[in-house]
Amino acid sequence: MRGIAEAVYLRENREYLDFWLMQKFPGRTLEELDGIDWLRLQRALEVGRIVELEAKNTLVTEGKLPAESLTSREWAQIKRHNAIFDEWEAAHGE
Repeated sequence: MRGIAEAVYLRENREYLDFWLMQKFPGRTLEELDGIDWLRLQRALEVGRIVELEAKNTLVTEGKLPAESLTSREWAQIKRHNAIFDEWEAAHGE
């Protein structure tokens, strides 16, 4: 539901979306960004969030970052990632 609410908000507040795009892609004009592939961008942003979270997890594992610096939501996501990996490893072997 959150995604739908965000889409409705952005549709009605195009200026905010334009501002976000200019922050995310400095040096690009709004005209250049009008043709953006939104699904591709969403996938890339999600991959970026996963990579950043896994980097934090590595730092915690190596003792370079205190475990308390991650939120309960981040720990839940890490647990989900580990479960997905374990399931893949079980299906494909080590």
